[in-house]
Amino acid sequence: MEFKQFELEGWERSAQHYHSSFTQLTEQVIDPLLERIAPTANAKLLDIATGSGALVRRARARGIDAIGLDFSPEMLALATELSPTAPFVQGDAEELPFSSEMFDAAVMCFGILHLAHPEVALKEMHRVVVQGGCGAFTAWASPTQSVAFSIISRAVERFGDPSVTLPEGPPFFRYSEKDECIKALSEAGFGECHVESLPLEWTLDSPEALFNSFYYGTARTGGLLRAQKPEDIVRIKEMVCEDAAQFVKDGEIKLPMVAVIAYGRRV
Repeated sequence: MEFKQFELEGWERSAQHYHSSFTQLTEQVIDPLLERIAPTANAKLLDIATGSGALVRRARARGIDAIGLDFSPEMLALATELSPTAPFVQGDAEELPFSSEMFDAAVMCFGILHLAHPEVALKEMHRVVVQGGCGAFTAWASPTQSVAFSIISRAVERFGDPSVTLPEGPPFFRYSEKDECIKALSEAGFGECHVESLPLEWTLDSPEALFNSFYYGTARTGGLLRAQKPEDIVRIKEMVCEDAAQFVKDGEIKLPMVAVIAYGRRV
């Protein structure tokens, strides 16, 4: 419960900042994700940990009957503001407030990284999907492939304290590995499992924007940064900006990022 509360408080604080900084990155996986699970028009789709509702908006534009769920009232308020006619529900990914076999497909776009018990959430995803329906999630590849995380972690390791006391959660990069993704889906009850890597690019208008995106716009990494000593935060930010500046292209920061898409079918 401690980690779940930590995440909830973090997203309540970070909702608007996350949307303004990360959505243009994370929404790049939406079309490939929808293509993998291939829901037809009028299919019922559940977006678990919907955040500001980007996937729901894109799916509904395709004629898919999509509904979003999140545990953060602030995130849901933002999602509703951006999509007044779309349905959003407050709820727990680990205890979905829906009947069994209610949806043709269910997805979780990076939300699995912020759950205390992701294996429970995947079993819940399996429960609410019809026989033959798809379940899918996305996560980040390792920091060597997702450069933004590497820049932040190097700066914290050099000038901060990576071991500051925070509520303990599952390893953030647990689902960077193909075998771990397939194992997780299989143990939840899915078959015909597939895992793919999807190269993305995160465009930021300045080196400072990278630091600010994590500091103000995330729960877990932001919590680690905010827990540092004030004088260390200054040095961490300086190093982050120096490293990010190496990725300037056409006057903008363009960071290589790699997403992992994992999906299976209820058999």
